[in-house]
Amino acid sequence: MTEKHATNSEAHDLRYLTENGREVLGWRVVDGKPNLVVVGIGFAIAAQPSEDFEVFKTRMLELASRLAAMHYPVQHLTFHRREAQRKLPWAEFECATPGAALPNVEC
Repeated sequence: MTEKHATNSEAHDLRYLTENGREVLGWRVVDGKPNLVVVGIGFAIAAQPSEDFEVFKTRMLELASRLAAMHYPVQHLTFHRREAQRKLPWAEFECATPGAALPNVEC
């Protein structure tokens, strides 16, 4: 993800991330009927080529705060440091979606 994507509007960020990540579906009750809905999203973001790890980490924590404010709380945030391999670090996000708050389907 480029810096351009990281600084665009929150709605664009979320659309970009969900289109280039993964979705987790779960059975929830919607309008009284069982439906498969997106209950989680996951995605990875790499650091910028010249970005210091601590700056990258701060930027990802700020993104996590913005996601939570949009009702996509981060459940897991994993940082991969690869300095010894001379490669860019990256962060993996796993977030709940508003669909996760819907009632579970009773079996």
